Amino acid sequence: PQNVTVVARSFGIVTINSAGTGPAQANDASVNGGISLVRFTGGNLAYNGLNWVLGAAHPGDILTFWGTGGGADSANDTGGSSGDQTNVGNFLVTVAGRQIKPQYAGTASGYPGLWQLNLALPADLAPDCFTTVQVSAGGELSNIVTVAVAAAGQTACSDPQLSQDALSRLDAGGTITLGGIAVNHEMSLATSQDLIATQFERYTAAEWAMTQHGLPVGSCQIYDRTYPVGGVDPAAPEAFLDAGTSLAASGPGLPASYRLSQISSPLGHVYGNAPAAGTLTSGTYTVSGNGGSDIGAFTASTKFPASFTATNFDAITAVDRTKPLTFTWTGSGFDQVSLLVNSINRVGSLNHIVTVQCIVPASLGSYTIPSAALGYLLPASATGTSFGTISVDGMTTPATFTAPLAGGGTVDVTAAIGGIVVAKNVAVQ
Repeated sequence: PQNVTVVARSFGIVTINSAGTGPAQANDASVNGGISLVRFTGGNLAYNGLNWVLGAAHPGDILTFWGTGGGADSANDTGGSSGDQTNVGNFLVTVAGRQIKPQYAGTASGYPGLWQLNLALPADLAPDCFTTVQVSAGGELSNIVTVAVAAAGQTACSDPQLSQDALSRLDAGGTITLGGIAVNHEMSLATSQDLIATQFERYTAAEWAMTQHGLPVGSCQIYDRTYPVGGVDPAAPEAFLDAGTSLAASGPGLPASYRLSQISSPLGHVYGNAPAAGTLTSGTYTVSGNGGSDIGAFTASTKFPASFTATNFDAITAVDRTKPLTFTWTGSGFDQVSLLVNSINRVGSLNHIVTVQCIVPASLGSYTIPSAALGYLLPASATGTSFGTISVDGMTTPATFTAPLAGGGTVDVTAAIGGIVVAKNVAVQ
Protein backbone atom coordinates (compact mmCIF):
# COMPACT_ATOMS: atom_id res chain seq x y z
CA PRO A 1 0.00 0.00 0.00
CA GLN A 2 1.17 3.52 -0.77
CA ASN A 3 -0.20 7.03 -0.56
CA VAL A 4 -0.70 8.99 -3.78
CA THR A 5 -1.47 12.66 -4.37
CA VAL A 6 -4.26 13.56 -6.79
CA VAL A 7 -4.12 16.97 -8.48
CA ALA A 8 -6.23 18.56 -11.20
CA ARG A 9 -3.35 18.78 -13.68
CA SER A 10 0.15 17.32 -13.86
CA PHE A 11 1.52 17.64 -17.38
CA GLY A 12 4.05 15.13 -18.70
CA ILE A 13 5.94 16.02 -21.91
CA VAL A 14 6.46 13.19 -24.40
CA THR A 15 10.14 12.56 -25.20
CA ILE A 16 11.91 10.68 -27.98
CA ASN A 17 12.95 7.88 -25.61
CA SER A 18 9.34 7.45 -24.38
CA ALA A 19 10.59 7.68 -20.78
CA GLY A 20 10.05 11.39 -20.15
CA THR A 21 13.74 12.30 -20.17
CA GLY A 22 16.01 14.00 -22.68
CA PRO A 23 14.96 15.54 -26.02
CA ALA A 24 11.24 16.15 -26.53
CA GLN A 25 9.27 14.55 -29.36
CA ALA A 26 8.26 17.90 -30.86
CA ASN A 27 6.99 19.11 -34.22
CA ASP A 28 7.99 22.40 -35.86
CA ALA A 29 4.93 24.05 -37.43
CA SER A 30 7.25 26.49 -39.22
CA VAL A 31 8.83 23.69 -41.29
CA ASN A 32 7.12 21.59 -44.01
CA GLY A 33 3.64 22.46 -42.79
CA GLY A 34 4.34 20.84 -39.43
CA ILE A 35 5.26 17.48 -41.00
CA SER A 36 8.54 17.76 -39.17
CA LEU A 37 10.39 16.46 -36.13
CA VAL A 38 12.86 18.48 -34.10
CA ARG A 39 16.27 16.80 -34.08
CA PHE A 40 19.92 17.81 -33.58
CA THR A 41 20.80 17.45 -37.28
CA GLY A 42 18.96 17.67 -40.60
CA GLY A 43 17.45 14.84 -42.63
CA ASN A 44 14.27 13.25 -43.95
CA LEU A 45 12.10 10.34 -42.88
CA ALA A 46 9.44 8.60 -45.00
CA TYR A 47 6.71 7.33 -42.68
CA ASN A 48 3.01 6.57 -43.02
CA GLY A 49 2.92 7.98 -46.53
CA LEU A 50 4.45 11.32 -45.52
CA ASN A 51 7.90 12.85 -45.96
CA TRP A 52 8.96 14.11 -42.54
CA VAL A 53 11.64 16.79 -42.40
CA LEU A 54 14.12 16.44 -39.54
CA GLY A 55 16.20 19.25 -38.11
CA ALA A 56 16.72 21.74 -35.31
CA ALA A 57 14.17 24.41 -34.48
CA HIS A 58 14.98 28.14 -34.75
CA PRO A 59 14.26 31.24 -32.69
CA GLY A 60 10.74 32.39 -33.51
CA ASP A 61 9.53 28.97 -34.72
CA ILE A 62 6.23 27.57 -33.49
CA LEU A 63 6.67 24.16 -31.88
CA THR A 64 4.11 21.57 -30.84
CA PHE A 65 4.84 19.54 -27.71
CA TRP A 66 2.76 16.47 -26.87
CA GLY A 67 1.87 15.14 -23.45
CA THR A 68 -0.54 13.66 -20.93
CA GLY A 69 -2.02 14.82 -17.64
CA GLY A 70 -3.24 18.22 -18.80
CA GLY A 71 -6.48 17.77 -16.86
CA ALA A 72 -10.03 16.47 -17.20
CA ASP A 73 -11.80 16.97 -20.53
CA SER A 74 -15.02 14.96 -20.90
CA ALA A 75 -15.17 15.74 -24.62
CA ASN A 76 -11.85 13.96 -25.09
CA ASP A 77 -13.14 10.73 -23.55
CA THR A 78 -14.63 9.86 -26.95
CA GLY A 79 -11.94 11.55 -29.03
CA GLY A 80 -13.24 15.11 -29.08
CA SER A 81 -11.70 18.24 -27.58
CA SER A 82 -12.97 21.15 -25.52
CA GLY A 83 -10.38 23.37 -27.21
CA ASP A 84 -7.87 25.76 -25.75
CA GLN A 85 -7.49 25.47 -21.97
CA THR A 86 -4.43 27.68 -21.60
CA ASN A 87 -6.15 30.16 -19.31
CA VAL A 88 -8.39 27.83 -17.30
CA GLY A 89 -5.44 25.51 -16.67
CA ASN A 90 -2.99 28.37 -16.10
CA PHE A 91 -0.53 26.81 -18.57
CA LEU A 92 2.91 28.41 -18.67
CA VAL A 93 6.13 27.17 -20.27
CA THR A 94 9.67 27.90 -19.14
CA VAL A 95 12.11 27.88 -22.07
CA ALA A 96 15.79 28.33 -21.22
CA GLY A 97 14.78 30.02 -17.97
CA ARG A 98 12.22 32.35 -19.60
CA GLN A 99 8.52 31.97 -18.81
CA ILE A 100 6.20 32.06 -21.85
CA LYS A 101 2.45 31.68 -22.29
CA PRO A 102 1.64 29.04 -24.92
CA GLN A 103 -0.52 29.84 -27.94
CA TYR A 104 -2.64 26.75 -27.32
CA ALA A 105 -2.89 24.03 -24.68
CA GLY A 106 -5.64 21.45 -24.98
CA THR A 107 -6.58 17.90 -25.78
CA ALA A 108 -5.87 16.59 -29.28
CA SER A 109 -9.02 15.78 -31.23
CA GLY A 110 -9.22 12.12 -32.21
CA TYR A 111 -6.75 10.92 -29.58
CA PRO A 112 -8.29 10.35 -26.12
CA GLY A 113 -5.82 11.21 -23.37
CA LEU A 114 -3.39 13.08 -25.62
CA TRP A 115 -2.66 16.77 -25.11
CA GLN A 116 -0.87 19.20 -27.39
CA LEU A 117 0.80 22.46 -26.52
CA ASN A 118 1.75 25.01 -29.19
CA LEU A 119 4.50 27.46 -28.31
CA ALA A 120 6.28 30.26 -30.16
CA LEU A 121 9.99 30.28 -29.31
CA PRO A 122 11.33 33.76 -28.46
CA ALA A 123 12.78 35.49 -31.51
CA ASP A 124 15.94 36.34 -29.54
CA LEU A 125 16.42 32.84 -28.07
CA ALA A 126 20.08 31.81 -28.05
CA PRO A 127 20.76 28.70 -30.17
CA ASP A 128 21.47 25.60 -28.05
CA CYS A 129 21.26 21.89 -28.83
CA PHE A 130 19.87 21.27 -25.35
CA THR A 131 17.48 24.17 -24.74
CA THR A 132 15.47 23.24 -21.63
CA VAL A 133 11.65 23.22 -21.58
CA GLN A 134 9.29 22.71 -18.64
CA VAL A 135 5.49 23.13 -18.47
CA SER A 136 3.55 24.43 -15.49
CA ALA A 137 -0.14 23.46 -15.43
CA GLY A 138 -2.35 24.35 -12.50
CA GLY A 139 0.80 25.19 -10.57
CA GLU A 140 2.25 21.67 -11.01
CA LEU A 141 5.60 21.37 -12.81
CA SER A 142 6.19 18.84 -15.59
CA ASN A 143 9.30 16.86 -16.38
CA ILE A 144 12.24 18.88 -17.74
CA VAL A 145 13.02 18.11 -21.39
CA THR A 146 15.30 19.58 -24.05
CA VAL A 147 14.80 20.77 -27.61
CA ALA A 148 17.46 21.51 -30.24
CA VAL A 149 17.58 25.14 -31.42
CA ALA A 150 19.86 26.24 -34.27
CA ALA A 151 20.77 29.65 -35.66
CA ALA A 152 18.55 31.01 -38.44
CA GLY A 153 19.21 29.29 -41.74
CA GLN A 154 20.91 26.26 -40.14
CA THR A 155 19.34 22.78 -40.17
CA ALA A 156 21.62 21.44 -37.43
CA CYS A 157 22.37 22.86 -34.00
CA SER A 158 25.88 23.44 -32.67
CA ASP A 159 27.22 22.26 -29.31
CA PRO A 160 30.51 23.35 -27.67
CA GLN A 161 31.32 19.79 -26.58
CA LEU A 162 29.79 17.53 -29.22
CA SER A 163 30.78 17.29 -32.88
CA GLN A 164 28.24 17.09 -35.69
CA ASP A 165 29.13 13.42 -36.04
CA ALA A 166 28.32 12.83 -32.37
CA LEU A 167 25.01 14.71 -32.70
CA SER A 168 24.12 12.64 -35.77
CA ARG A 169 24.81 9.47 -33.82
CA LEU A 170 22.47 10.61 -31.06
CA ASP A 171 19.77 11.38 -33.64
CA ALA A 172 20.12 7.85 -34.99
CA GLY A 173 19.60 6.37 -31.53
CA GLY A 174 23.30 5.87 -30.93
CA THR A 175 25.52 6.93 -28.06
CA ILE A 176 28.43 9.21 -27.20
CA THR A 177 31.41 8.64 -24.91
CA LEU A 178 32.99 10.67 -22.11
CA GLY A 179 36.38 10.36 -20.46
CA GLY A 180 36.76 11.95 -17.04
CA ILE A 181 39.73 12.26 -14.66
CA ALA A 182 39.52 13.82 -11.19
CA VAL A 183 42.41 14.59 -8.85
CA ASN A 184 40.68 15.69 -5.65
CA HIS A 185 41.17 16.42 -1.99
CA GLU A 186 37.79 15.84 -0.33
CA MET A 187 36.70 16.96 3.14
CA SER A 188 33.38 15.76 4.54
CA LEU A 189 32.32 15.96 8.20
CA ALA A 190 35.30 14.76 10.25
CA THR A 191 36.99 12.88 7.40
CA SER A 192 39.52 13.99 4.83
CA GLN A 193 40.91 12.04 1.88
CA ASP A 194 42.81 12.38 -1.36
CA LEU A 195 41.43 10.59 -4.41
CA ILE A 196 42.51 10.05 -8.00
CA ALA A 197 39.71 8.63 -10.13
CA THR A 198 39.20 7.91 -13.82
CA GLN A 199 36.22 6.62 -15.74
CA PHE A 200 35.11 6.33 -19.33
CA GLU A 201 31.36 6.40 -19.88
CA ARG A 202 28.81 5.82 -22.62
CA TYR A 203 25.64 7.96 -22.79
CA THR A 204 22.38 8.05 -24.71
CA ALA A 205 20.98 11.46 -25.70
CA ALA A 206 18.58 11.46 -22.73
CA GLU A 207 21.27 10.48 -20.21
CA TRP A 208 23.65 13.13 -21.54
CA ALA A 209 20.98 15.84 -21.40
CA MET A 210 20.20 15.03 -17.75
CA THR A 211 23.85 15.36 -16.65
CA GLN A 212 24.94 18.36 -18.68
CA HIS A 213 21.89 20.50 -19.42
CA GLY A 214 19.62 21.47 -16.54
CA LEU A 215 16.99 24.16 -16.23
CA PRO A 216 18.95 27.45 -16.06
CA VAL A 217 18.44 29.97 -13.27
CA GLY A 218 21.13 32.65 -13.39
CA SER A 219 24.51 30.91 -13.29
CA CYS A 220 22.88 27.77 -11.90
CA GLN A 221 21.40 24.64 -13.45
CA ILE A 222 18.55 22.62 -11.95
CA TYR A 223 18.63 18.82 -12.36
CA ASP A 224 15.53 16.87 -11.29
CA ARG A 225 15.09 13.10 -11.54
CA THR A 226 12.96 10.38 -9.95
CA TYR A 227 13.67 6.65 -10.04
CA PRO A 228 12.90 3.49 -8.02
CA VAL A 229 14.82 2.80 -4.80
CA GLY A 230 17.52 0.30 -5.72
CA GLY A 231 17.21 1.28 -9.39
CA VAL A 232 19.58 3.22 -11.66
CA ASP A 233 19.60 7.01 -11.62
CA PRO A 234 18.39 8.12 -15.10
CA ALA A 235 21.27 10.59 -15.14
CA ALA A 236 23.76 7.72 -14.82
CA PRO A 237 25.63 6.64 -17.98
CA GLU A 238 24.51 3.63 -19.95
CA ALA A 239 27.80 1.90 -19.19
CA PHE A 240 31.35 2.36 -17.89
CA LEU A 241 34.00 1.38 -20.45
CA ASP A 242 37.04 -0.86 -20.01
CA ALA A 243 40.42 0.89 -20.32
CA GLY A 244 42.62 -1.93 -19.03
CA THR A 245 43.35 -3.79 -15.80
CA SER A 246 44.86 -0.68 -14.13
CA LEU A 247 46.07 2.84 -14.94
CA ALA A 248 49.32 4.61 -14.08
CA ALA A 249 49.33 7.90 -12.16
CA SER A 250 52.21 10.29 -11.48
CA GLY A 251 52.67 13.68 -9.87
CA PRO A 252 53.97 15.48 -6.77
CA GLY A 253 53.93 13.26 -3.69
CA LEU A 254 52.99 10.04 -5.48
CA PRO A 255 55.40 7.10 -5.26
CA ALA A 256 56.91 5.66 -8.42
CA SER A 257 54.72 3.17 -10.32
CA TYR A 258 51.56 4.40 -8.57
CA ARG A 259 48.49 2.66 -10.03
CA LEU A 260 44.73 3.20 -10.15
CA SER A 261 42.97 -0.10 -9.60
CA GLN A 262 40.06 -1.38 -11.66
CA ILE A 263 36.82 -1.26 -9.66
CA SER A 264 33.85 -3.26 -10.89
CA SER A 265 30.29 -1.96 -10.80
CA PRO A 266 26.98 -3.12 -12.32
CA LEU A 267 27.61 -0.70 -15.20
CA GLY A 268 31.23 -1.72 -15.86
CA HIS A 269 34.72 -0.69 -14.73
CA VAL A 270 35.91 2.53 -13.09
CA TYR A 271 39.41 3.27 -11.78
CA GLY A 272 40.63 4.85 -8.58
CA ASN A 273 43.06 4.96 -5.69
CA ALA A 274 43.24 7.02 -2.53
CA PRO A 275 46.71 8.10 -1.45
CA ALA A 276 47.18 9.17 2.16
CA ALA A 277 45.36 12.40 3.02
CA GLY A 278 47.62 15.39 2.34
CA THR A 279 49.61 13.61 -0.39
CA LEU A 280 48.26 15.75 -3.23
CA THR A 281 50.00 19.11 -3.54
CA SER A 282 50.12 21.94 -6.03
CA GLY A 283 51.40 20.74 -9.40
CA THR A 284 50.63 18.61 -12.46
CA TYR A 285 49.27 15.08 -12.24
CA THR A 286 49.17 12.62 -15.13
CA VAL A 287 47.07 9.48 -15.67
CA SER A 288 47.81 7.05 -18.49
CA GLY A 289 46.71 3.62 -19.65
CA ASN A 290 47.80 0.98 -22.15
CA GLY A 291 44.24 0.32 -23.25
CA GLY A 292 41.51 -2.27 -22.73
CA SER A 293 38.60 -3.82 -24.58
CA ASP A 294 36.84 -0.45 -25.07
CA ILE A 295 39.48 2.29 -24.72
CA GLY A 296 42.90 2.44 -26.34
CA ALA A 297 46.18 3.83 -24.95
CA PHE A 298 45.90 7.40 -23.63
CA THR A 299 47.67 10.00 -21.49
CA ALA A 300 46.02 12.94 -19.72
CA SER A 301 47.21 15.64 -17.30
CA THR A 302 45.64 18.19 -14.99
CA LYS A 303 46.81 20.66 -12.35
CA PHE A 304 45.98 20.48 -8.65
CA PRO A 305 45.16 23.77 -6.83
CA ALA A 306 47.66 25.33 -4.44
CA SER A 307 44.98 26.07 -1.82
CA PHE A 308 41.23 26.46 -1.35
CA THR A 309 39.12 27.46 1.65
CA ALA A 310 35.33 27.84 1.71
CA THR A 311 35.40 30.60 4.31
CA ASN A 312 31.76 30.62 5.46
CA PHE A 313 31.06 26.92 4.94
CA ASP A 314 31.04 25.95 8.62
CA ALA A 315 28.50 28.69 9.37
CA ILE A 316 25.93 27.21 6.96
CA THR A 317 23.85 24.75 8.97
CA ALA A 318 20.65 24.69 6.89
CA VAL A 319 19.24 25.78 3.54
CA ASP A 320 16.15 28.01 3.52
CA ARG A 321 14.56 27.58 0.08
CA THR A 322 12.89 30.99 0.32
CA LYS A 323 16.12 32.92 0.90
CA PRO A 324 19.30 33.40 -1.17
CA LEU A 325 22.31 31.38 -0.03
CA THR A 326 25.79 32.92 -0.18
CA PHE A 327 29.09 31.04 -0.34
CA THR A 328 32.52 32.69 0.02
CA TRP A 329 36.03 31.36 -0.64
CA THR A 330 39.74 32.16 -0.83
CA GLY A 331 42.80 30.37 -2.22
CA SER A 332 44.93 30.09 -5.34
CA GLY A 333 45.63 27.83 -8.29
CA PHE A 334 41.99 27.20 -9.24
CA ASP A 335 39.95 28.92 -11.96
CA GLN A 336 36.34 28.11 -11.13
CA VAL A 337 34.12 27.10 -8.23
CA SER A 338 31.31 24.57 -8.32
CA LEU A 339 28.52 25.00 -5.78
CA LEU A 340 26.12 22.09 -5.22
CA VAL A 341 22.93 21.91 -3.15
CA ASN A 342 20.93 18.67 -3.16
CA SER A 343 17.65 17.47 -1.73
CA ILE A 344 17.46 13.66 -1.75
CA ASN A 345 14.00 12.41 -0.83
CA ARG A 346 12.61 8.90 -0.53
CA VAL A 347 8.88 8.88 -1.28
CA GLY A 348 7.48 5.36 -0.96
CA SER A 349 9.51 3.20 -3.32
CA LEU A 350 10.96 6.16 -5.25
CA ASN A 351 14.02 8.38 -4.89
CA HIS A 352 13.47 12.01 -5.89
CA ILE A 353 16.71 13.96 -6.27
CA VAL A 354 16.89 17.66 -7.06
CA THR A 355 20.32 19.21 -7.64
CA VAL A 356 21.17 22.89 -7.91
CA GLN A 357 24.63 23.35 -9.44
CA CYS A 358 26.28 26.72 -10.01
CA ILE A 359 29.71 26.98 -11.68
CA VAL A 360 31.23 30.46 -11.40
CA PRO A 361 34.64 32.12 -11.89
CA ALA A 362 36.95 31.73 -8.90
CA SER A 363 37.88 35.41 -9.14
CA LEU A 364 34.44 36.42 -7.79
CA GLY A 365 35.35 35.29 -4.27
CA SER A 366 31.68 34.71 -3.48
CA TYR A 367 28.41 33.79 -5.10
CA THR A 368 24.80 33.95 -3.96
CA ILE A 369 22.48 31.20 -5.15
CA PRO A 370 19.10 32.89 -5.76
CA SER A 371 15.95 31.67 -4.04
CA ALA A 372 14.47 31.13 -7.51
CA ALA A 373 16.93 28.24 -7.90
CA LEU A 374 16.71 26.92 -4.33
CA GLY A 375 12.91 26.87 -4.60
CA TYR A 376 13.14 23.75 -6.78
CA LEU A 377 14.55 21.75 -3.84
CA LEU A 378 12.30 19.63 -1.63
CA PRO A 379 12.25 19.81 2.20
CA ALA A 380 14.59 17.29 3.81
CA SER A 381 16.33 16.76 7.13
CA ALA A 382 20.11 16.49 7.51
CA THR A 383 20.01 12.72 8.13
CA GLY A 384 17.81 9.72 7.39
CA THR A 385 16.42 8.31 4.15
CA SER A 386 15.64 11.87 3.02
CA PHE A 387 18.40 14.42 3.49
CA GLY A 388 20.04 17.53 2.09
CA THR A 389 23.68 18.16 1.17
CA ILE A 390 25.89 21.09 0.16
CA SER A 391 29.38 21.13 -1.33
CA VAL A 392 31.88 23.68 -2.62
CA ASP A 393 34.66 22.71 -5.05
CA GLY A 394 37.58 24.90 -6.08
CA MET A 395 38.52 23.48 -9.51
CA THR A 396 41.06 23.98 -12.25
CA THR A 397 39.83 24.58 -15.80
CA PRO A 398 39.04 21.17 -17.35
CA ALA A 399 41.90 19.98 -19.56
CA THR A 400 40.94 17.99 -22.65
CA PHE A 401 42.83 14.95 -23.90
CA THR A 402 42.57 12.37 -26.68
CA ALA A 403 41.59 8.77 -26.02
CA PRO A 404 40.98 6.32 -28.88
CA LEU A 405 38.10 3.87 -28.94
CA ALA A 406 39.10 0.26 -29.51
CA GLY A 407 36.48 -0.06 -32.25
CA GLY A 408 37.63 3.08 -34.07
CA GLY A 409 37.23 6.80 -33.53
CA THR A 410 37.94 8.70 -30.33
CA VAL A 411 36.15 9.51 -27.09
CA ASP A 412 33.73 12.37 -27.82
CA VAL A 413 34.15 14.48 -24.66
CA THR A 414 37.11 14.49 -22.27
CA ALA A 415 37.92 16.44 -19.12
CA ALA A 416 40.70 16.19 -16.54
CA ILE A 417 40.12 18.33 -13.42
CA GLY A 418 41.94 18.96 -10.16
CA GLY A 419 39.99 20.23 -7.18
CA ILE A 420 39.60 20.69 -3.44
CA VAL A 421 36.09 19.87 -2.20
CA VAL A 422 34.24 20.42 1.08
CA ALA A 423 30.85 18.77 1.64
CA LYS A 424 28.35 18.03 4.39
CA ASN A 425 24.75 17.15 5.12
CA VAL A 426 22.35 19.96 6.02
CA ALA A 427 18.61 20.31 6.43
CA VAL A 428 16.63 21.82 3.55
CA GLN A 429 13.70 23.85 4.85
